Amino acid sequence: MPDIAFDLRYLRYAILVAQHGSFRAAAESLDLSQSTVSRRVRLLERVLGVPLFERDHKGAKLTPAGQRFIQDATVGANLLSDAIRDLQNGHRGAVGEIRIGLMLSLAGGFLADLLKNFRARYPDAEIKVEEMSSDCAKIGLL
Repeated sequence: MPDIAFDLRYLRYAILVAQHGSFRAAAESLDLSQSTVSRRVRLLERVLGVPLFERDHKGAKLTPAGQRFIQDATVGANLLSDAIRDLQNGHRGAVGEIRIGLMLSLAGGFLADLLKNFRARYPDAEIKVEEMSSDCAKIGLL
């Protein structure tokens, strides 16, 4: 596995510079100084050992290697963001599985409304409703 010991913020800065085509515009979008963004991207380039941008008075243009790296890194950054969001959703109970055992006499009314509201709030959570007899309920099965 490659060494990814660099600060992920620096990667974000480089992605924004590539999107904006300039260090100034990227810095403005981050509410940082242009020199801060420029220094951090240079540090990233030094850690990677490859220049990502060609810099001139008009702005910043990706090198061919930088273009490949930013394209791949953007995919990776998006996957990492998705993984973090999924982890947080799982921790909050927004994803997963809920198993409900019920007797047919309880299937309507408030339970139907409750399940509908839950589904609207947590569309990624799986709900399994299984019918059970009163005998199963008495001994705690399901």
